[in-house]
Amino acid sequence: MSDLESYGVTALSLASEQGHLDIVECLVKNGADINAQDVAGVTSLVLACHHGHTAVVSFLIGNNSYINTATFDEWTALLSAAQNGHSEIVRMLVSHGADVNLKRSDGWTALMSAAQNGHSDVVNVLIDAGADVQIQTDYELTPLFMASQNVQQLIKYGEYVNVRCHQGLTPLMTSAQHGHMHVSEYLIESGANINEQNDGGITALMLASYKGHTDTVSLLFNYNANILIKDSKDQTALTYAVKYNYFKVVDAILSHCLYLDSGTKHFVDINTSVGQTTLMLAARNGKLEIMGLLIENGANTDAEGKDGRTPLLIASEQGHISAVQLLLRHKANVNKTDQSGLTALMIASKNKHTKTCKLLIHAGASLSMKDPDGWTPLMFACQNAHRDFLYLIRESKSSFDETTPDGTTVLMLASQNGHSELVKCLIEFNVDINRSNANGWTALMLSCHYGRNDVVKMLTDAGADVDKTDLDGWTAIMFASLGGQVETVRLLLKSKARINLLSKDGWSALSIASYNKHLEIIKLLLECGAMIVYCLQGKMFTFDPNNFLISHEYSENFDSSF
Repeated sequence: MSDLESYGVTALSLASEQGHLDIVECLVKNGADINAQDVAGVTSLVLACHHGHTAVVSFLIGNNSYINTATFDEWTALLSAAQNGHSEIVRMLVSHGADVNLKRSDGWTALMSAAQNGHSDVVNVLIDAGADVQIQTDYELTPLFMASQNVQQLIKYGEYVNVRCHQGLTPLMTSAQHGHMHVSEYLIESGANINEQNDGGITALMLASYKGHTDTVSLLFNYNANILIKDSKDQTALTYAVKYNYFKVVDAILSHCLYLDSGTKHFVDINTSVGQTTLMLAARNGKLEIMGLLIENGANTDAEGKDGRTPLLIASEQGHISAVQLLLRHKANVNKTDQSGLTALMIASKNKHTKTCKLLIHAGASLSMKDPDGWTPLMFACQNAHRDFLYLIRESKSSFDETTPDGTTVLMLASQNGHSELVKCLIEFNVDINRSNANGWTALMLSCHYGRNDVVKMLTDAGADVDKTDLDGWTAIMFASLGGQVETVRLLLKSKARINLLSKDGWSALSIASYNKHLEIIKLLLECGAMIVYCLQGKMFTFDPNNFLISHEYSENFDSSF
């Protein structure tokens, strides 16, 4: 069996598809099954109708081909012919009993196919044959929603111009969204409600703006479309045009607003439900032309969203340096904060936008302002590996000695996060590497606890005190032992860290490692001479690794020589 035969394809179906009438006639006369279907349910008649082979269709119909037989996806000969604009075949099928209102399970009809594809002749044939112009799909779409060139015929035969389909869309909304200006005009002239809103509050004007159809927008204005209508999210047509970066549409809307003599200042600063003005949207996208146009029409450069963010803060977050320049040129407040207390410089620093930071600093952005947690722009830079910001600080001759309320230094922030390039810079800038925070922790202790070995090596090579203690008497090697950082312990041992120091509670690096079951560190410390006599809660004990570990339900035994 050939591949074609396995799919149910017959010689008759192939001849019908190719339009070979003589072969079709020969096959039928010799007993070929005229109504045979392939594995998809397609008949020879459907194929001939689809490809517009009129003579073949006529012959098949004349030899009792079933006209209304549908494929397994519910496609009939009439649907195929209508979709492809074969008006003579449609007329032939209708005259031989094809059901013009036969629907697929989703409600789709031959008239909808013809209307959607702009086949005016087919639309006329179907309507003359009694096709229902108001029939709807499961999504409540009517033929008018599909139409582009066939609006006049459908309205003439009774289609209601303001019918609402799925989600409340009207034919005018659909036409405006697709930029069919002449169709939109005919619908309006035929009584379409220009300011009708769908279930989400969206109008035809908003949809035309959303898709950037400037001519359609202008047409709608000519018929008094209301530019102040908001959708369910408080978005206007201008909001959509700005959000999707259509400068010409924005210009048309603002020009119309001026024409109405209603002024644009209030209009451009309308907030959406999430608290964004049009200038904020343009700033987020970095669209300078639109931003300039909005500012010229009175947009407030310091307007705040629900989160307190201004256009400048938004542009700074995105690193849109030209947008930041434009806003600063129009007197945007460079030190304004959002609701979380962040300035534009803090946000730009956190996001590693160096050029934006430099611009903000030159415009007077404060390097010393702190958020509610006491963090400065420099701290955000060190937390987020923004190395180039350190050079901006040095250029501005500002201090690297600032700390958070708990005494955490910028070196500590960089160290605990493993930002070795920043640590290297800070060491070169001569920061105090042994400075402690409120708990007595140093940059070395923090980097040891988190196993930031590159940083540990930099700090020890730079002379960090490996035996300095915090308020509880803990040293760097104790922090490394607590965190199970084997390689860090090795580095500290190479730097001559004292392994037998005890904390105020009598803990040693060895007992800490043992308590936390860090076997490799225990072995390493014992090999390097860790004492097995220790003091805990004021009493002297002899350290027994096996007993200590067994008491904590750990099974591995140590050699008795330890």
